[in-house]
Amino acid sequence: MKESSASEAIFDRASTALGAKSRRCFGEVDEAAQSFVAALVARATVGSRVWIVCSDVRAQEDFAAELMAWLPEARLLPELEIPFAGDLLPDPETSAERLEILSLLAHEESIGPLVIHTGQWAQEVPSARALAKSVLSLTKGDRVGLFEAGEKLVNAGYERAAQVTTRGQFAIRGGIMDVFSWQASLPMRLELDDEVVDSIRSFDPDTQISIGESTTCEVLAGNFDAKLAPLRNYLRKEDLIIDVAGSEERAHVRISSESARRCNPFFPQPFGKFDAGDLVLDAVRRDRLFRQLEEWRVAGWQVSLAAGSDGEIERFQELATEEHFDVSSVNFLQAPITRGFVFPSARLAVLSDAELFGRSSSLRQRRISHRRERMLAGRAAIDFTEFEPGDHVVHLEHGIGRYVGLQTTPGDDGERRSVTGVRRRRPALCAPGSSLAGRPLCGRRQRDIPNFLS
Repeated sequence: MKESSASEAIFDRASTALGAKSRRCFGEVDEAAQSFVAALVARATVGSRVWIVCSDVRAQEDFAAELMAWLPEARLLPELEIPFAGDLLPDPETSAERLEILSLLAHEESIGPLVIHTGQWAQEVPSARALAKSVLSLTKGDRVGLFEAGEKLVNAGYERAAQVTTRGQFAIRGGIMDVFSWQASLPMRLELDDEVVDSIRSFDPDTQISIGESTTCEVLAGNFDAKLAPLRNYLRKEDLIIDVAGSEERAHVRISSESARRCNPFFPQPFGKFDAGDLVLDAVRRDRLFRQLEEWRVAGWQVSLAAGSDGEIERFQELATEEHFDVSSVNFLQAPITRGFVFPSARLAVLSDAELFGRSSSLRQRRISHRRERMLAGRAAIDFTEFEPGDHVVHLEHGIGRYVGLQTTPGDDGERRSVTGVRRRRPALCAPGSSLAGRPLCGRRQRDIPNFLS
């Protein structure tokens, strides 16, 4: 509640100075503040879906991460990563996330601000009508024939299995049906009582233990790829487009670092770049920081520190106490933003603990690697008995090489098995087995090979 009130106070103060409900162009907004201004506009938009358009994939992912710190309900439409080997399939986690978002759009259900990049407007995606027709919706109390439901799932490309572990599988045991829909983040378990759906629960595919209850279950059980259409076709007349790329002609709102008429500029925080340890070790810079905070306090500014954890807040408070600064004038909120900003028109300053403690760049780097970590976590462990010396394999960082064998190496927490491989015209490589992207490339059918994405 305290965090919510702190962020609400920031939004209220900035909104009063900006007039976010009526403004259509926000100029001289430093990049560090653009996600905050977009959140401000989205909050002021009632009854319309909000699309936020960035210039490219990197800008899109960075912007979405910052925006979600202000608006947790915001969504990122992930780029469909196409593997470099043409006969392989895209990352299933990315495909599922895209399908989930497209399904919400197709059914005109509630969805937070959606962050895309300019190139995605023309991308071919399943049409809204095809997705709507493909949904098999099951609700508690519905009568369901398990045999007929199983036949429909098989015809839709689902695989019948003894136990559901991955998307595209279903299992029927007595009066229980488990199904893992293509767009779902978790599989669902339906228990029937004399052909009537008695309960619907999500469950963990690894432990098979139920997680939560639901009243409905939606399964994509049709040929939703039969009809494709550009993403732009999902736009409705009442939708709001926010342009941060500087190239969206149909934008209703523009946010830019360039100057504009009647602009209320946002500036980066005035303390410069901090490296790790600077705030603790550099007494001059620390003194300058707290002197500025005191000047803001006397002038009636609202100063907020966004931190990733309570520990970082306590760390800042300890430094403030050493400098004899009264921290009661600072609002603290847990929001993992990487850069702070100041908004003089509202006498508002938002500081980032990651920036002050020299962790801003590392935090952004962790966000970049998040998709890779999620992709690896979703893969089954590789069975190295499938490899033969000489097989071509793909390493996530080093590329294509030939498999040589396994060797055991000592580590701090015991012995580890590592893969030895050879890269063309390069020295031999020894790397953890988890860093390989899949099974051998040669002699495997497409359905047996996971995605080799870096």
